[in-house]
Amino acid sequence: ARRLDREANAVMTAALDAVRCSAAEVRAEQAAVKQPLQDLPERKRAHLDDLQLDLLLIVSAASPLPEGYAPSLGIVIGEYEMDERCASKCLQMIEDCQAAGMGLPMICSAYRTQEYQEMLYENKVVRVMQEDWLSYEDALVEAAKVVAVPGTSEHQTGLAADIMDEVYPYLNEWQEHTEAQAWLMAHAPEYGFILRSMFNTRCSELA
Repeated sequence: ARRLDREANAVMTAALDAVRCSAAEVRAEQAAVKQPLQDLPERKRAHLDDLQLDLLLIVSAASPLPEGYAPSLGIVIGEYEMDERCASKCLQMIEDCQAAGMGLPMICSAYRTQEYQEMLYENKVVRVMQEDWLSYEDALVEAAKVVAVPGTSEHQTGLAADIMDEVYPYLNEWQEHTEAQAWLMAHAPEYGFILRSMFNTRCSELA
């Protein structure tokens, strides 16, 4: 059992190291993209500043966050936090949806720390091993289809939140038929948000 634990830890460490190594490449690419922007005329640079490009952050398995990334946080509601630059906007959006009488929107996941994302991912790996009788290596791959590998989740940016209608507490394709989601899909851009995707899973297992 101890040998298997050591092997499992080694595989997990290798997976996380791969994400961190690729993060260095991503930072180099981002720097290369920013340089042409810095060479633009002052008038155009000022316009780009108005667009708040620092809030444009692509995060995925192919584009992990820089190691140690930690946004400045603000409380949205209750225990849920987001990047302080958008936390109040998210709360305003939820309150306006409620005021319009369009369902009961509620957050079920917002900012996540690296440690919390690691816990979610590792728990999913264990469940996949138990439920599907997969090896640890295969379970890592399957788990990543549902829960993002630590360092590659949009929730770690502080710019993402999972919002669902309290009357239907599942984030899947049927969520879009609720009153709250219909309102959010129509009005989210007014608050600076977009709908990224619907997941065929319970909220606790989202990426």
